[in-house]
Amino acid sequence: MEEYAITGVLSFKVNETMDADTENNVYQENLYDAPWSNLSLDSKPDDDDSLIRIYLSVLFSFITVGSILGNAVLISVVVVTKHLHNHQNILVANLSTADMIVSSMVMPFSIQYFVTGVWKWGSFFCEVWILFDVLACTASILTLCTIAGDRFVSISKPFYYVSKISKHLIFKFIFFIWLISLCLASIPIALKIDRPQNFTRPERTCDQIFNPIFSIVSSICSFYLPLIVMCTLYFKLYREAKLQSKRINATVVTADDHCPSGCPNQVKRRENKAAVTIGIIVGCFVVCWTPYFIVNIISRLPGVYISPDAYMGFTWLGYFNSAINPYLYVAFTNDIKRTIVKYFTPEEKRRKAIALRNM
Repeated sequence: MEEYAITGVLSFKVNETMDADTENNVYQENLYDAPWSNLSLDSKPDDDDSLIRIYLSVLFSFITVGSILGNAVLISVVVVTKHLHNHQNILVANLSTADMIVSSMVMPFSIQYFVTGVWKWGSFFCEVWILFDVLACTASILTLCTIAGDRFVSISKPFYYVSKISKHLIFKFIFFIWLISLCLASIPIALKIDRPQNFTRPERTCDQIFNPIFSIVSSICSFYLPLIVMCTLYFKLYREAKLQSKRINATVVTADDHCPSGCPNQVKRRENKAAVTIGIIVGCFVVCWTPYFIVNIISRLPGVYISPDAYMGFTWLGYFNSAINPYLYVAFTNDIKRTIVKYFTPEEKRRKAIALRNM
């Protein structure tokens, strides 16, 4: 017996002796005629289901617009503001670029497919859509791993970091992040090693359909292993930051009163705060994406299926991470926050605020 796993929909078995046409017929029969499926091409959803879909599509649209605006502002501010061109901000801007791909190239088409149940953009763009989804998610987690490594070296080996880690090296890391992500996203699609043998996607559908072995291996390589590396680095980073905080607290307080902004203790405080900020961003990434990848594994088990609506919920929980990342980073980073306020606040109002603070 050979199992076909259909992401977020169902799993079923067909006989090995079936030819390709029979297998595809069985696939369509199971996918579209199942009583719990909402993907039928021959029937319309009932009124209650349609109403729920409208409400959810409005919610998803707000998430999409918020994600596009937030990431666009963050990327723009970092790019045009010279004093924000430090290693951490460059990497976070790269993270926002991946989130921007999700919000502009993945979310809108996901909303349309969810509402209508029909893919209207052709089979080629279906593959492109899936490619962008995998590409952006992989780039996000690899960028977060790079940020974790950058912060860990910065705090644990400050002299090595200053002398060896340059902006040029950071841009090299970013190049390899996107190169690796593109290879992981495109090669399986191009070689068709990601789908069941002799599989042909039915018209007007664009479900992510992977063979079980590929799906499990892909999830482990693109999510679980980097997640373990990231969490290990942040555990060490947190421990090192705590040690640094104790050393700072043990320093004579008056030494900082006459110290310029670049003195060691104040630099350490900023580094520790940066570690906390990135830790929050990583934590939100884990909370938002882990349920999806857990479901992505268990949906491959024999006899297990995940309803389309439940799978859509887990997917959009992951997409929601792309929307909240820029707002989290702005909320916890004073330099970014002050710069955005400067750009979006009228000059006269800003002067009055400064005058009130100085009174």
